[in-house]
Amino acid sequence: MYEHHINYMVEVLFVEGVITELQKDDAKKSLLSYWKDKIAVVWTREDVLAVAKDNAEVIDDEAADEILEAALLDHDAEQGINWDTIAIDISEGTYVHDSLVRAEIAKVTAATLEDLPLLINEVSTEEAKEILKQRLN
Repeated sequence: MYEHHINYMVEVLFVEGVITELQKDDAKKSLLSYWKDKIAVVWTREDVLAVAKDNAEVIDDEAADEILEAALLDHDAEQGINWDTIAIDISEGTYVHDSLVRAEIAKVTAATLEDLPLLINEVSTEEAKEILKQRLN
């Protein structure tokens, strides 16, 4: 873990009121100790938006967050997550453009897997139906 990520984590803890100014150094030491024998590659919304821009794609913050989540949950462990896989996810539209579609998917995704086939017919957009059918398979 890069030290600037650790510093950012400590600052978030401070801003959110989890730690005081006096506890910042101890929090940083604890986080550095935790991460001393581990690595983590951090991908950010800004990374995804930059890839989209470089590839003349237009996406919003919510779509970038969806791409990050998809990358985390669905990446090939042998290939990992890289600039190319992010670009492919963007170009293939693995995120959902429409907020109505997102809302319908969220509503149905909260249901149990056995109820999903019945609920797919209740969504109003074809895009949502297709995405849910893909998730069912």
